[in-house]
Amino acid sequence: MISDNDNSSKSVKGTKDINELIRFLESCTLFKNSNKETLQHIAEASEIIKYKIGFQLTDKNIIQSRILIILEGEARLIGYSKNKKTTIAKLRQGEIIGLSSLLRCSPCEEISASTEIIALSIPDKKIVELYKNEKEFKETCDETLFRSEIL
Repeated sequence: MISDNDNSSKSVKGTKDINELIRFLESCTLFKNSNKETLQHIAEASEIIKYKIGFQLTDKNIIQSRILIILEGEARLIGYSKNKKTTIAKLRQGEIIGLSSLLRCSPCEEISASTEIIALSIPDKKIVELYKNEKEFKETCDETLFRSEIL
């Protein structure tokens, strides 16, 4: 079943296989040191969302209420040169969107879908909980330089 969130994104309900999501999360650098129980909690709290081409996934002026991990499709990290938008980087499967803004407590990412995207949406509260309570997760976050932070 697919339910409409708005005209540009759809929540893909009923298609979430917890074990498949856990395997995917295990392959992500961000969660490489997390235990199965933690990964299961993340998978259960998450939602799979489909975004149309051109949908603005993050705004450089707003901290989102979730982070996204691209499952399928491509997005573009947008920067500005002489007040004109320009693509700084293409983001693909496994790339994380919104985490650097959340961890910095300062919005710094402008990212839009350059193809249709299917993404794993994880609530910000779950990420903050992990950051506060899991030493390995915190260390991975603190040691990672995200592309959007370079801008």
